[in-house]
Amino acid sequence: MRLARRARQLGLPIEFAACDKSARAVTHAADSAEVAGERLSCFVWDIGEGVPEGYDVLMCSLFLHHLGERQALTFLAQLRVAARRAILINDLLRTPLGFVFAWAGTRVLTGSSVVHVDSLLSVQSAFTIHEIRGMANDAGMASASLTKRWPERFLLEWYRA
Repeated sequence: MRLARRARQLGLPIEFAACDKSARAVTHAADSAEVAGERLSCFVWDIGEGVPEGYDVLMCSLFLHHLGERQALTFLAQLRVAARRAILINDLLRTPLGFVFAWAGTRVLTGSSVVHVDSLLSVQSAFTIHEIRGMANDAGMASASLTKRWPERFLLEWYRA
């Protein structure tokens, strides 16, 4: 929502769309956008359907770590083909400090044993910065920039030449 609000403040004619496999998540996103007064096209999408086409910029946040290496590489290659201008990916990094943050942070923030377990599994499933670099190269995005972000995340930026 903040990105849409900022674009509107700058007078940029940007249309935003959001997708998720979960119809419940899509409904929540659409409802939240409506309450915030933002226009957001929302649709249900599953990775098995291929990558949505017709977008200038494709963004992916906290999804890549749910994929195995082969599936993640295929997904990155599909994103590269589909994005007309750019790809932005924000995700977890698999690091020792990431495990510490996941363990301590979830115990401070919630008493949910499901979250306590899931957070550690998410970090364990995440990729290292070197693995992400290799997959980006193999997916045809050798020019992508990779930046480490706090707390133990990365931002991959790729722009079509």
